Amino acid sequence: MPVSDPEPAIRADATAPGRPAARSDDAAPAASDDGSALGPEHLANRIEALALEARIVRPGVPTPSVQAAAQALGVTEERIVKSLVFVVEGDTGAPDSDPAQSAGPSAETPDLVLAIAAGTGRVDTARLAGALGVDPARVRLARPAQVTAWTGYGVGAMPPFGHLRPLRTLIDAVSVPAEGVVYGGGGSRHAMLEIGVDALEAATGARRVELTPPT
Repeated sequence: MPVSDPEPAIRADATAPGRPAARSDDAAPAASDDGSALGPEHLANRIEALALEARIVRPGVPTPSVQAAAQALGVTEERIVKSLVFVVEGDTGAPDSDPAQSAGPSAETPDLVLAIAAGTGRVDTARLAGALGVDPARVRLARPAQVTAWTGYGVGAMPPFGHLRPLRTLIDAVSVPAEGVVYGGGGSRHAMLEIGVDALEAATGARRVELTPPT
């Protein structure tokens, strides 16, 4: 899938076709518009630092779901990737501690895993646990407040990389396309990350495993 306009791939901010341009005063906020510690500007800096063929695009409308993002960008749902944070309990720290007591990762941050799936694919915790070599009872989806405290981004805006600390990452081999351009969380509800699959794999260091049931 071609990129949405011919401008350079590495940009802090771009506007999706057919949408009004973002105001200059919110073109690249230092933090997310949902109150998270990190936002699109931080992600854009990571893109540049890693020399990735990727950019931040602003559809002009909120994109809180796969369906909303696909409609706003004019792409199929399989081109929208979601980044989900899971906790592997029993490894380190106290995963049920109150994340509000800490603004970021600390010695008490538990073992976290980021699972990337596309479209309507639902990550199966048993498959994820199998890929990690642990008992499925130890794997659970992190709570929204924990996600924000531990990664710097809120649920619904979570990018696949550029977090407060690097996360062990797995990409679903069933739902995520093997090539072409995909779109993920861009650090806020009004921004999306546009990135090639090869660049996504390079940025995350992820391996492909089957995390969702075959279609």
